[in-house]
Amino acid sequence: MARDQDATYKWREKWDEDFQAAAASWSENEWHGKSAQALALVDRAWNSVVMPLVFETIESTGCRDKVFGFHLVPKYGVRFVKRVIFGHDDQEEDWQSLLGALHSFANLEHATFSYDAGMALFEAEAKAEPEGDQAMFREALRRVAPSIRSLQLRYMGAHAIVWMIPFFTNLRRLEWTVSEDEPEGIPDLRPVVYNLAHCSTLEHLSLGEDVESLLAHLAGEDAEPFSWPSLRSLELKDITFFDMDLWKFIQRFEESLEVLSIGVAQGYLAEDIIEDTETPLPAFSNLRRLKVKVLRPCNIVPILKLFSLSPLRHLVVSVPGNSIESSSWSSPPSTALLENILRLFPTHLQSIRLEFISTMLAPTISMSLGRPSPPSPPLATSPFPSTPPTTSSSTARNTTATPELDESRRRGAATERTRC
Repeated sequence: MARDQDATYKWREKWDEDFQAAAASWSENEWHGKSAQALALVDRAWNSVVMPLVFETIESTGCRDKVFGFHLVPKYGVRFVKRVIFGHDDQEEDWQSLLGALHSFANLEHATFSYDAGMALFEAEAKAEPEGDQAMFREALRRVAPSIRSLQLRYMGAHAIVWMIPFFTNLRRLEWTVSEDEPEGIPDLRPVVYNLAHCSTLEHLSLGEDVESLLAHLAGEDAEPFSWPSLRSLELKDITFFDMDLWKFIQRFEESLEVLSIGVAQGYLAEDIIEDTETPLPAFSNLRRLKVKVLRPCNIVPILKLFSLSPLRHLVVSVPGNSIESSSWSSPPSTALLENILRLFPTHLQSIRLEFISTMLAPTISMSLGRPSPPSPPLATSPFPSTPPTTSSSTARNTTATPELDESRRRGAATERTRC
């Protein structure tokens, strides 16, 4: 059941915004005198197909004037609403309206809170317990939080984590983009570490931006013992260095980790980790997918070597564009990195994706290894998109048709017909 939910999570996330925009236009435009709103009121077949999709995600932006009128949410939301998003720069009345409707969403799975919404509704960064409306709104969130299994916090600070996380007793997925501007400077992270360490049901964790101090606390020898026995997916974004604190934190999940995504600015410290490590490298016996992204030029091979004992099947590597020998489309990137990857992972690897980051357009190489197999759906816990296997390596090209080229082709075809 849990893996089935994971398999649809990223899929819904990608196309949901486009569908909502299209559905909103349906409600505003007439179709031969019959609008989508009219169809919703009179056509039972239309309702059975469209309503589960329209109301699967509700955003706070103008939520009282949402598709077909926000007043319909109590009717359809009880069954269909699975995701709510408290966006930024919205009206406080919209945030309050959406928060007040949460109790009616029996199948609610995911909630996203922006920094603006958190501050307006809950005084999220306040150390002391708020009073008045903010206290009432916190209590409303506490009542519905146990049913929410996926939580995204955008640019929330440490103080918000301390009081919010204990509300979500059944949390399986946490995505936290750490706030860069703490109201009172660098906070005491020990309460944050304590609350995170006791999320016993956590399976997917994503941390982004300014998390070095947090990782140092989580990886420290005096850190609170972890109770994440089933953590399967870990994503660490916008890290400055691949240092020992980051490596120690990742090793904590050696037995359970299946998917790992790392984005660092500098990766050269990985060489020091290998040299200073006296014990054998960890096996990561369940690791199947790995993504490593490095923003500045460095040797990425030492980072990959740290995971060389794992039965890795799918690998995504993103490196700066200066690894390309020529900017011409006719010249593929150097194969040195690919050769090193094949030496490190000679047995289980099935697919490789090399991405070269550059200000100029650069080719991406995708290839599969071994015998061809039927395509399988992306791994449920994957925090990054998977690449369908291809039978050979290829270099992307962009060909633009011109009128002269089209005319030449037509003349050639006419000549051939004349000869025949």
